[in-house]
Amino acid sequence: MGFLENAGKAIGALGRAIGDYEAARNQAQYLLTMSEDQAKLRLHERAREDRDPVILISRALKEIARTDSGDRADLAARLALFADGLV
Repeated sequence: MGFLENAGKAIGALGRAIGDYEAARNQAQYLLTMSEDQAKLRLHERAREDRDPVILISRALKEIARTDSGDRADLAARLALFADGLV
């Protein structure tokens, strides 16, 4: 019974982590619709509240920078570097 309980807890934790990353990815996508200054201000405000989401947003921005091209990828890379400096 202990194994099944632990497996259930692990699956629950994995589900929460996936949900957290999806939320961070959505936030990263939203940041890319703003001006760079506005996005940096939002990241700074978010980091003052809690740094963990900023770490996930930075990872999502790095992923976007790798997979996209052009101005959007450049902005994502700059914002990821900025977010890394906050945490």
